[in-house]
Formats: sequence, C-alpha cells, structure tokens
Amino acid sequence: MIRPFRKDEDIERLFPVIKTWVEECGSNEFGIDMEVTDYINEVYKLIHLDDCDLLVMEVDGRIIGLMGITCYKSPIGRQKIANAHYWYTLPEHRGKGISFVFEARKWARERECTHLILNASNMNNLHDKVCQIYQRIGMSRFETAFIEKLD
Repeated sequence: MIRPFRKDEDIERLFPVIKTWVEECGSNEFGIDMEVTDYINEVYKLIHLDDCDLLVMEVDGRIIGLMGITCYKSPIGRQKIANAHYWYTLPEHRGKGISFVFEARKWARERECTHLILNASNMNNLHDKVCQIYQRIGMSRFETAFIEKLD
C-alpha cells in the first residue's frame, strides 16, 4: 500500500529504509558524503512545503520504500510539472517500487500537472534498468546531468 507519510508515526519507521539506502549508495564514485540524518532532514522538509508530499510504501506494517514528489510551475512555460525525488525501495522489495510511478501520476493529475519527471540516479547500479522501465511504461528521456567533484 502506498500512502502519504504520517509525520507523527512514520519518522522512526522510515529510518531503516534510509539507512539501507545510504549503505547501498554511500561508497559512491562521485565522492558525495551521505548521512542518514541529513537525508531524513531533507525528506522531512517535503511534508512542510506547499505542493509537496512524501509517499511511503508499507507492507505488513513495515515501511519498505519512499518517494518525494513536488509540483511547480515550469520555468519556461505555463505548465505545472510534478517531479519525483528520493525514490527508493528496499532491495528485497524491488519490483514493487513501480507502484510509486502510478501513484505519482495520480498525485500529479490531482494537482493539474501536465507533466511528470522521474529521475534515474547513478548512485547505485540500477540506473540503466530504471531507465528501461521508464521507457517501457511510456516515458521519454528528457535530460542528462553530469557531476564533477571540485577540489
């Protein structure tokens, strides 16, 4: 089941999911330091901002994944765009995470967004697989980002 994050009861239950994400992606080739507390603080901001939400997936009373989603006016047009971030599903539940996409579409339509942007990070080894899934469900490649560690 995917549902909105409940701040009073979910924050502690979200910690193991985020901890697993940091362990999986923490030794990244980009030199980006990752801390569980920092990640939780960023995710937690979503529930306090307008036109943002944090969705969680729950199975048997356990949170197994999360997706943050924001809605904003396009900087180059009149459209409203929904953008998903912080999407992560525990490794043993991969495959169920696609449900987040369908929930994000629903969320975006309820807010009269005309587009939905999903990202695929290279922070773990799933980038290419995630891109293939996006294309298989009818999404189009939109943008490519590059990173450089500055000394």
